[in-house]
Amino acid sequence: MDYKKQAIQELVVKLLADGFRPFVAESGTHGFYTDAAEKRLVSFQFDFYLRFFGNHTGGPKHGSGWALDEDDADDFQKMFRTPTPRWAGGITCRPTTVAEHQAFFQDSSRYTEILAPVK
Repeated sequence: MDYKKQAIQELVVKLLADGFRPFVAESGTHGFYTDAAEKRLVSFQFDFYLRFFGNHTGGPKHGSGWALDEDDADDFQKMFRTPTPRWAGGITCRPTTVAEHQAFFQDSSRYTEILAPVK
């Protein structure tokens, strides 16, 4: 499990350098990033590799998110700006805010904002 936490710590360093605000779950294996406005987020987790997900609200028939293109995994800005796909309810959905995400997941994930790289 330490390799998962290490991968997340390395990601956090890159996110901070790119100007984002990373939040990591207590487990150290998943989290999300946002900007100062907190009006949208990209979540991430380490399974067999690091994966990223867009998050949306307002489309109960279509779930709450979608996997982002693995080819964009190093372009945090591009992933952050990616709109909800049409097939996932892109017209009726809007990005999930940080407050909404934490209201739903904070009790189980216990996110902490990382303000500086972990050493």
